[in-house]
Amino acid sequence: MNKLEKQAAFAITSIFTLRMLGLFMLVPVLPVLATALADGKALWVGVSVGVYGCTQALLQMPLGWLSDRLGRKPIILAGLTVFALGSIIAANAESIFTVILGRALQGAGAIAGALLALLSDFTREQQRTKVMALVGVSIGLSFSAAMLLGPWLGSWLGLQGLFWISCGCACLAAVLLLTILPTAPLNTTPSLVFGHALTQVVTNQQLQRLDLSTLLLHMLMTAAFILIPWILVNDMNIALTEHSLFYLPLVLLSFIMMIPFLIWSERKRKANSLLLGAIIAMASSLLLMSFSSKQQTTLALAFIIFFTAFNLMEASLPALVSKTVPIQLRGTAMGVFASSQFLGAFLGGSSAGLLLNIFSAQHVLWFYISITLFWLWYMKHTQPQQNSMGTKK
Repeated sequence: MNKLEKQAAFAITSIFTLRMLGLFMLVPVLPVLATALADGKALWVGVSVGVYGCTQALLQMPLGWLSDRLGRKPIILAGLTVFALGSIIAANAESIFTVILGRALQGAGAIAGALLALLSDFTREQQRTKVMALVGVSIGLSFSAAMLLGPWLGSWLGLQGLFWISCGCACLAAVLLLTILPTAPLNTTPSLVFGHALTQVVTNQQLQRLDLSTLLLHMLMTAAFILIPWILVNDMNIALTEHSLFYLPLVLLSFIMMIPFLIWSERKRKANSLLLGAIIAMASSLLLMSFSSKQQTTLALAFIIFFTAFNLMEASLPALVSKTVPIQLRGTAMGVFASSQFLGAFLGGSSAGLLLNIFSAQHVLWFYISITLFWLWYMKHTQPQQNSMGTKK
């Protein structure tokens, strides 16, 4: 990478990390601490957890399109401001309904698509997967760090303190945006009206494959983070306070293991083969989990395979989106892509929770194995006909 690409990658990855850290620290403690608020019933606590993803999914597309039309930085700055405002409202909440409002506003700062589009603007095509991998790694590390820090900080500072930390993370990210991030490349190509831009994006077959892939990927990832703790607690009698010690080394190892596969894919231009192989690996890991029972070593091996595959696709999919669309559609395409991610996370969490009320974790895993096999079939039977919109293969 050249100097400009390194500077942009550092700044944008740092913004992603701060924003995700401020969000993920609330995940392990919000369901517990929010019950102390007025009207903190299980239903409304669940809404406070999930409402963020709903507003994210709704607003990624229009904000991505606005970043094509008005510029990336103004939209990202506005999104960080709304995120900080939501954090402040939730930090001062005395009722669960105020927390729900604050979390909805946090989600309304839906800038993931605009950030990915901006990162694509700064990087050459041959460097893009590498840079997207850095973003994927930063998100994974943010999640791991948040799982460790959230319970500790929550017990020390309480729910209000965690929301103030979220606000601080958003403010620091805004400072990085305005000071460290270089001036964005000028897009001289006129952007399309929203309806026309969205139609071009959602009717493109290659983008359909990538959007469905990220939806199913995040559906499986969210379901896994409900099922694995369930197995650890109920099948292996491992206390919740010890789960982070199980996750962290395995997540780090999965990052290391993905690197050679990613390099091979880039050098040999085997992106589609990489995706198919990762889906097969994910199906195999879920199968291993279903047979893990009380075998912690088997579950750990399945976890490593699962998150190696997850990290490979988390790095590859947004890079493929950016290579498929022209610059005037990049924000819109990334917005649709990000909306698909959050919709997948919602479907994974809600379906896993619903099924666990009826079936054992092992039987629920077979449902997700069937989803993965359908995904593999779909990807094999819808081979991309174009490398980019309007450009023949």
